[in-house]
Amino acid sequence: MDVCGTQPNILIVRKQRDERVLRAFDDIVSHLKSKYPEATVFSPSSDAALRRKCNKFSESRDPPKIDLVITLGGDGTILRASSLFKNGPVPPVLSFSLGTLGFLLPFHIDSFPRALQHVFEGKYTILHRMRLACRLLDRDGALMPTSPPEGYQLMNEVTIHRGRSPHLSIMDAFVDGQHLTEAVVRRSPSGVPEQLN
Repeated sequence: MDVCGTQPNILIVRKQRDERVLRAFDDIVSHLKSKYPEATVFSPSSDAALRRKCNKFSESRDPPKIDLVITLGGDGTILRASSLFKNGPVPPVLSFSLGTLGFLLPFHIDSFPRALQHVFEGKYTILHRMRLACRLLDRDGALMPTSPPEGYQLMNEVTIHRGRSPHLSIMDAFVDGQHLTEAVVRRSPSGVPEQLN
């Protein structure tokens, strides 16, 4: 698989409101423009200063084909990048750790020149991650009015909130039409999972 062809489109998704991440963003954009001028760099940010450095990526009906996604932040930034591709596959993601956790992030930010060189030279392996398509249906099997017609793409988890209703919610989970469970897994504030049947 050739991630970076002759004129690759590269999307950079960054953690918001973090000066260290913004400096790393500037460094990577400058590096890409000087070392790989054939690349077109995009960012989903609406910040005017960032738009002067790269093109605006929009989740419109006809977004540009992205060949590589670079994330700067933590695991949440990877999940945000994944959410930008609701209706199709997520391009390969090159993740640099600048967040608080980083379970999904293999590269330290200091290694970005070498990591990019390896990508452009085709010296990389891709770890495929699964996403699930999720649709919310009512008891009659009709799409819930608050759910988008195309559903949701999930990489990590889904949370369904009962809203202002003080009553218990009854839910069934199906995968590929097969009844999976009536149980709910919840996490306590300390992060300990519990299964409620």
